[in-house]
Amino acid sequence: LHTVWQTRSVQMDVVCRGNDIRYYHFLQPNQYFDVPKPFSESELALDRNPHIELLVTALYPGLISKGRELAAQGIQFHDMTMVFSDVPDTLFIDECCHFNRRGNEILAEAIAGVIVDDYCR
Repeated sequence: LHTVWQTRSVQMDVVCRGNDIRYYHFLQPNQYFDVPKPFSESELALDRNPHIELLVTALYPGLISKGRELAAQGIQFHDMTMVFSDVPDTLFIDECCHFNRRGNEILAEAIAGVIVDDYCR
């Protein structure tokens, strides 16, 4: 599965480059991945989904590893899994992977920073 994911990213990059489009690939944070985020009481009170937890804990390390390979190939892969590391505020709103407005803002600001840095080079 990791190789299929990596191959699809390479293919999207090729298509984008062929059309003079910049391609960026971001891996989003997830509360089941080993992130040093201080969880709020609201986040700790969320029901845990064992199926999603199993998938995330099994897949994310490989996605990060394959993402590093993508970056080494010159593809704009960015691991955003740690973007919430020092944020004690409530950001996750369900047992899956969705963020509240503040979580989306933090992630959007991090993504925008990557894109602005790329365009300013």
